[in-house]
Amino acid sequence: MKKDLSGIWQSHYRFTSSSRAGEYEAWHYLKVHQKGNQLVAESLPDVNHSYLILRLSRDGDVLTGSWQETTDPEGYYKGSTYHGAIQLVMNDDGGFSGKWVGVGKERVIKTGPWKLTYIGEELPAGTKAPEVAAVP
Repeated sequence: MKKDLSGIWQSHYRFTSSSRAGEYEAWHYLKVHQKGNQLVAESLPDVNHSYLILRLSRDGDVLTGSWQETTDPEGYYKGSTYHGAIQLVMNDDGGFSGKWVGVGKERVIKTGPWKLTYIGEELPAGTKAPEVAAVP
């Protein structure tokens, strides 16, 4: 088990939109800072289309905490802010998968899958997160 999770991670989650049909997925590249069992993961500027921050506590191979995202001001959700809770479990490959929960625009509780994949100490030059996309 990786003791220090600091570094660059790719975040990938799925959600069902209440304002447009279908399921969508979003990606971010995050810089993770770990101090003791506390982690803060924040989206990298100029790489992502929206701003995402995770505040997590680590208990062995389990991460539990909160998330907050302010969407792309130029995108479909026009800079809206969403937030909720998240819990992830370490995979055999050292990444994490789990679930998020949060409140949608119509004040309905939603949930979906979330994954974190370790990239390394640095993000390769020229890397950009994809835009939010419909799940095929």
